[in-house]
Amino acid sequence: MPGVLFVCLGNICRSPLVEGYFVSYFAQNHLAPTFFADSAATSTYHVGEHPHSGGQKCAKGHGIDISKHRARQVKAADFDNYDLIIGMD
Repeated sequence: MPGVLFVCLGNICRSPLVEGYFVSYFAQNHLAPTFFADSAATSTYHVGEHPHSGGQKCAKGHGIDISKHRARQVKAADFDNYDLIIGMD
């Protein structure tokens, strides 16, 4: 199953928001089981933190809940586990 990884600096704003929209879009169009998605950071600044409150509010306004997300840093295995890695910075 193909995987998509969205990456930004801290994994608390851009990448978790885009991951949420991406997953939601494909779920609404009955395509969700055909791939997996995640997001990660290039830095360790916010590892373990929730997404920024502004991003959560924006997502919630579109019916998407990203509150359970926890920031993590990109790891070497991600380059083997994901077919597409998209940088957000």
